[in-house]
Amino acid sequence: MKKAISPIISIIILLLITITIAGAGYSYLSVYWTSITGKEIQVLDASCMGTGDRGKVVISSMGTNSISTDEITVINTQTGEDITSGVAWSNNDLGAESNPGLSCLDILENGGSTGDGIYWIDPDGAGGDDPFQVYCDMTTDGGGWTLVFMCFPYGASCYNNNQIGNSFPSLDDTDTTKFSDGVIKTLLNNGEKITRTQWWHKSKSYENGVRDACTDPDGCDVWASGDLDDRDTQWNIFEDPTQWSSSGSSAGERFKRKWGSDGEWTDWMTSGSIGGCSSPVGGWSNYYEQSCTQSWFAGCEGGPAINHQCASVVDRADKLIVWIRSSESVSVPEIMVQPGETLVMAHACSGVCSYRLILGSMAKETMLEC
Repeated sequence: MKKAISPIISIIILLLITITIAGAGYSYLSVYWTSITGKEIQVLDASCMGTGDRGKVVISSMGTNSISTDEITVINTQTGEDITSGVAWSNNDLGAESNPGLSCLDILENGGSTGDGIYWIDPDGAGGDDPFQVYCDMTTDGGGWTLVFMCFPYGASCYNNNQIGNSFPSLDDTDTTKFSDGVIKTLLNNGEKITRTQWWHKSKSYENGVRDACTDPDGCDVWASGDLDDRDTQWNIFEDPTQWSSSGSSAGERFKRKWGSDGEWTDWMTSGSIGGCSSPVGGWSNYYEQSCTQSWFAGCEGGPAINHQCASVVDRADKLIVWIRSSESVSVPEIMVQPGETLVMAHACSGVCSYRLILGSMAKETMLEC
């Protein structure tokens, strides 16, 4: 609803908008307010992103003049704190080809996420290499994960430093696809240096725990099935990702490991051949220093394997999915929004979050529950 503003009261007018989001559904009242400078904002949408720990409010410029994000002050109405410096602003098309993010995490934290799916990223920023498409997991384990490798060890070899496939890796792939090691290392170096690898392995050797007892060509004992909550998924931190590769061991390089999303990180380990195993570990998913157990570089198996045993039938993993979370979000100093354009405000939100957006003498309040 739009009202004329009397000069007498134009300095202090407050219109309130309350938006409540609960679970998957939400309802909102949408009105817009006017300042005497011809700047109007309308709330279009509000939602929770990722695993429910980040709020997103979409607004539209409805007036006759442009609006700068530097003109907007954001207050946490529950505490009275000015949180302007802690919110992220972005154009509403962040993650599109015309406005790529730095990474999946950058898109998520700056309000560009529309859920799991395909986005455009440009890890080295404008002026470097061309942007490219990626598949982003925006909901699991905090969200912001980039899919970099679909490994099928019984098909094409996973020991390949080059790009495999003509497009980006996708969860629909049934053959090995990957970004080049150069892209993988760039993504790792830009962020937390973390990989998350889901393993699927049905043993071709073991049946009921007895070695070489399996006669089913499709495998017998299930050692891993991609579960995120146990050793089926292995996280690694690499101290220096530039020293690792898809094709071989990385002796002398340090890494950490944990199993499951709630697991504990190990101390730093150094890749090396110990205890009779054939080689140091390498690649993107490793349990400990040597290549005998849940190792990417299980040479005798010809591919990643849960249990490396050279004397038995080849027993490599069936599938691995490698994710990377990279590039913490970089705040944009200022965004100018023209009339008719949209703008996104994103902020960490756990539970009920209430904000007051102030532009000059006008204010708008929103409340959401994540």
